[in-house]
Amino acid sequence: MYWGTSVERGNTTNMLMFIRTGIDVNKRLVHSGAVPLHVCARFGHLDAAQILLMAGAAYDLPDDLGYTPIQTAARYNGSVDVLLLFLKYGADGYEKNAYGYSALDYARSYGTHACIHEYTISKKW
Repeated sequence: MYWGTSVERGNTTNMLMFIRTGIDVNKRLVHSGAVPLHVCARFGHLDAAQILLMAGAAYDLPDDLGYTPIQTAARYNGSVDVLLLFLKYGADGYEKNAYGYSALDYARSYGTHACIHEYTISKKW
């Protein structure tokens, strides 16, 4: 199985094998041009995203359209667990992209925006 296919399917076993061989987790995938962390964010692959973050994937690296991984997660799947994972690694849920929207704005469409507010408030206290 190829690296890109492993990322798209969220196959953590194969992803760990590739990471052990020294693959760059921030390098865009050959066939799609997408950043691996964005792919996991889009499809809601929580475990795969966590593995990428632990392997040094940049949580604030924008994709070709200017979306950060947390904005991608909020826009395409709205998974609270994935959003909280990115927040715990330091992602900014209030940062706006080139279109003027933040992860918080995208999360509102799924009704999961409260997790961004609550996490940010609890972090300040």
